[in-house]
Amino acid sequence: MDALHTPAGEIFLERDDGTRIPFTAERNPYCPAYGTLLPEETLLLTCAAEYFLPGHDHHLVLRTGKLRFCGADEDRQALYALQSGYAVGIGARDPNDGALLNNDRLLRHYILTPLRDGHGFNLNVLESLTQPVVFTAAWVKTGELPAQAYEDALALWLV
Repeated sequence: MDALHTPAGEIFLERDDGTRIPFTAERNPYCPAYGTLLPEETLLLTCAAEYFLPGHDHHLVLRTGKLRFCGADEDRQALYALQSGYAVGIGARDPNDGALLNNDRLLRHYILTPLRDGHGFNLNVLESLTQPVVFTAAWVKTGELPAQAYEDALALWLV
């Protein structure tokens, strides 16, 4: 598939030349309850390594309201938005998390940064990848809980 439609927006991957990148979506087996909240959906979005071209930027986009930082753990980051009665988010692995913190010049695979327009992640590919790249996506219907509860739940499911 080249796009995933969520209740609050579309998720897609695209190269800096506008080419959509295909991926597969499968249920993420990791989806524990956060208090009384259970996700409506948690997915692993997998893209084959050959679609990530060295020297190019690749964007994981969630086309919805502006995304905000939701959480991070070890080498993963997550962004989310509250939109159309849902909390929806995406997560990505940063293979250089420790290297950047330690001013290590031996960066590998790709550099992960938030997109400037606030709609996802940019992956600046440094070298040919040999393993698929796996992203996470999740959403839950919002209700009477405070917004922070949904943000925290998405952080648990995405990182």
